[in-house]
Amino acid sequence: MVKKNLDVIFSDEDKAGLVVRKYIDTEGKEEIKQYKKRSWTRRIIQLIIMLVLAVPAVASEDFTISYFSIIGIITVAFIFLLTEIMSLKKRKLVYSLFYVEVVVNKILDTEIVTYSTDGSTMRFYPIEGTDTSSGYSSIFYVQKDEYDKAKCGEKLRIKVKGEKL
Repeated sequence: MVKKNLDVIFSDEDKAGLVVRKYIDTEGKEEIKQYKKRSWTRRIIQLIIMLVLAVPAVASEDFTISYFSIIGIITVAFIFLLTEIMSLKKRKLVYSLFYVEVVVNKILDTEIVTYSTDGSTMRFYPIEGTDTSSGYSSIFYVQKDEYDKAKCGEKLRIKVKGEKL
């Protein structure tokens, strides 16, 4: 895998050497079910916070309390929209039914890249692994939660967007 700007893509060698597998229906449905459960939990918590903040905003005669409650509601609404936008990319991967299965050979150090155009930084989480089907070895960039859970010698499923890399 190679880094290209803020994204990580499969190189031509990876495309030739890796074997893409498909989740069986029960595994795919379970992944989607767990994702929806986490999403709804987050949304319900945000809604409850907004409702709690709405009570003093409406019921209070003190302008200061109403003002800060309204600011809180706007802040929570902004956070809600931001988390929904950020989850769009994750949602596409969850609904993907394809993956590459690798055995973790080595967990590499986190890479921090600073882009000179705007000064922003991005963290990449690399592991060195071997495809379980073809034996192809490469460096793979995974999500933070997968990186944290990864252990040497264990299998890791890296979700891909489609049957072809």
